[in-house]
Amino acid sequence: MGKQALNVEFGEITEENINELKKLNESCFPVSYNASFYKEVASAQHIPQLSKFAYYNNQVVGAICTRVERNIQFQATRLYIMTLGVYAAYRGRCIGTQLLESVLKYVEQAQAERASNSNVVVDEMDEMDVNGKHDEQHERSSSGDALMKHVDEIYLHVQTNNVDAMQFYRRFGFEIGEKIVGYYRRIDPPDCYVIYKKFRNGEEHDNYCSEGFSIEEITGGVGGEAT
Repeated sequence: MGKQALNVEFGEITEENINELKKLNESCFPVSYNASFYKEVASAQHIPQLSKFAYYNNQVVGAICTRVERNIQFQATRLYIMTLGVYAAYRGRCIGTQLLESVLKYVEQAQAERASNSNVVVDEMDEMDVNGKHDEQHERSSSGDALMKHVDEIYLHVQTNNVDAMQFYRRFGFEIGEKIVGYYRRIDPPDCYVIYKKFRNGEEHDNYCSEGFSIEEITGGVGGEAT
């Protein structure tokens, strides 16, 4: 009999609780992440819907961390999954599924809104607080909404022997792309696949549960290289 799915709550990753992310990553991944990774995730400029903790009974049980990558030359915007991790004791309970799904839905909803409101002009005065200043989190969320409307693809790197992770992402419509030889340092095998999903005009995806899989996380490196 499979384990029962747990309903989790999401919480923002900040400078005040960044050590919880460090503990989680040390528990989940065979690679270590440097200070610049944690600085980026906890930055006041990051979009809270794209990097978050999963809480169960007020305890951190998992997290997802992503970043937006923009290519001005090709006018392309991609979303990169840096890490998705769940503590071993909580795997197989659909926590990784809920984390990934929350990010996918955020992007898809923003794109669906873009399609339906392409001719609507938004009054930005509605985004001002009573003091005439932008609420910081609301401003970041609004900025994130605007960026997500132009995201073409979401992708990550997965170690070539991590079959469970590849199967997990394929359930969400991800495809296996190119193989990169020697991507990782200090772990074996050092090679990875690029796993990616194209967004198509805000189409909805089915609700998948990863129950039965023993691994609900992947590894990725800052700046394209794990340390």
